[in-house]
Amino acid sequence: MTASTCCNKNCEILLWKNPIESGKILGAALLAILLIKNLKFTHIISLVYKVAFTFAVLNIVSAKAVKYQVITKYVQPSKCPNIVGFVKPKIDSFLINLPGYQLKFRTFLFAENPFYTAKISAILFVAAKLLNTLSFTTILLIAVLGAFSLPLAYNKNQKVVDEQVEKVAKLVSEKIDASPLKPYLAKFNSSYSTASAASKKTDEEPVVASESAAKTTAEDINAKIDTATSTAFEK
Repeated sequence: MTASTCCNKNCEILLWKNPIESGKILGAALLAILLIKNLKFTHIISLVYKVAFTFAVLNIVSAKAVKYQVITKYVQPSKCPNIVGFVKPKIDSFLINLPGYQLKFRTFLFAENPFYTAKISAILFVAAKLLNTLSFTTILLIAVLGAFSLPLAYNKNQKVVDEQVEKVAKLVSEKIDASPLKPYLAKFNSSYSTASAASKKTDEEPVVASESAAKTTAEDINAKIDTATSTAFEK
């Protein structure tokens, strides 16, 4: 993730290309974690009824004093935020990509690639242990702080880090070459490559068909949502 290869907006945020924007996003993320940790559903209900009751009292008093409702005239927004317009494209994208996600989950769960399945299982094992040891908000906090610090540290010390990773990879490779399991691993990798290529060729057409069906379903849903949204906004 070097400065020369980083052209993605998210990458620029994590590398602090614009410190003000990165600081705002980091602050918002930390605030969200703080709210998740301390805010309960009963707190939300309590806040809503207190605000609503306060607005009602102010409207009653202002209607008597100045002959119009202050909250309705000055505080109430002119229109509702278009949540449907914001959420619908994301749902559409998810429906279109769902067959691909299903394929990945199937190949993982049924160990079409045993090494890949073992690696993901190990990651899930560590995640489960972390969730049992640490709270969810603590893990979120560590993840956010790591995301806003590790890429920047790597970008500034990329040469040193790459050298150390290369040394470790070389050491592991030497250990495997010296291991009596090397012939078996080589044979297994060769067999897996052949089987994986055949499986990928077989799965291509069903996946395309599934994606087409999902796209058709998504378009039908979009048409219904568009009609309902237009009617609601016109009212």
